[in-house]
Amino acid sequence: MRRRVRAALIIGVALAPLRSAAAQKVDTVSIANGDHITGEIEGLARGRLSVSTDDIGKLSIEWDKIVRLVSPRLFEVEMVTGQRFVGVLSSPTLRQLAITNAGKSDTVPLIEVSGVRPLFYRALDRFKGYVDLGFTFQQANHLTQYSLTSLVDYRVRLWPTQLRVSSYLSNQEGSEEIVRNSLDLRLRRVLGDRWSALFLGLLEQNRELGLDLREQLGAGAAYSLHQSYRTTLQGSAGLTYTRESFEGESEASNSLEAFLSGTFDFLRSDSPKMDLNVLVTLYPSITEPGRLRGNVNGRIAYEVIKDITLGLTMFEIFDTRPENPDLAENDFGITFTLGWTF
Repeated sequence: MRRRVRAALIIGVALAPLRSAAAQKVDTVSIANGDHITGEIEGLARGRLSVSTDDIGKLSIEWDKIVRLVSPRLFEVEMVTGQRFVGVLSSPTLRQLAITNAGKSDTVPLIEVSGVRPLFYRALDRFKGYVDLGFTFQQANHLTQYSLTSLVDYRVRLWPTQLRVSSYLSNQEGSEEIVRNSLDLRLRRVLGDRWSALFLGLLEQNRELGLDLREQLGAGAAYSLHQSYRTTLQGSAGLTYTRESFEGESEASNSLEAFLSGTFDFLRSDSPKMDLNVLVTLYPSITEPGRLRGNVNGRIAYEVIKDITLGLTMFEIFDTRPENPDLAENDFGITFTLGWTF
């Protein structure tokens, strides 16, 4: 017990200067035009550095406009190669970043940094993402449509998590109601510079394809093919256990499938800001040779005012061997949306 108390006191004393530094907002950011900003660095994500100041609130600065960073607080710095450093920040020369910890210093070019995160930060700051909504109402033909698409990234050092939610409903008098819902949860365990273990869970419903419910659990490996402060390209592969319930079928079917997945994200920080992301996943069946399923989801959004976007989302779902041969093998749609990013 005495050792535990002593250890807690040592940790508390060691962290006290960091907490004090954070409270005083002593981080310094220098921009290419000669401006110097003093505040609290909240992190770099998607090509923009967030800085909180006492006088002018929170700023979002394009990463390629920054020439110096200085902070006495501990940060985790991620490179485009996936390599990570932890330490206090300084810039010995323009457009260089030195990360110093326990007397050891590593100096890297700022342009090769893809992420910066305080080692101790608020829980809410770990969440990033967007919510897009679409709605149509036509009284003449009694048509009502709505769509919701959302992505939430939970950004932590070793277990980054991503949740995608999509929902669509179309109701028209005299026609059958169309319903599509999906939930895609992906949890990664960072292993090395570019590698991570991937665990996923999916739920899917699609009346157009006669699918009441599809449940999937899977695991595999993910590899970062390219990563910069603006662009990421990642591939993954593994196996999933799949359970499917179709309309008119009394029992659910079970199968084993492989999965091959690729994600592409691009952010343009110049006005108008543009966010583009694409997710492609293929499921070749192992227990049903010759069957191939796939999902393609894309989004492009332009910022019209701060954190508010206009854009469109698209999807393509296909199954080369549907349970009911009378139903369509694929489903495709495009929706114009109004969105909010956070």
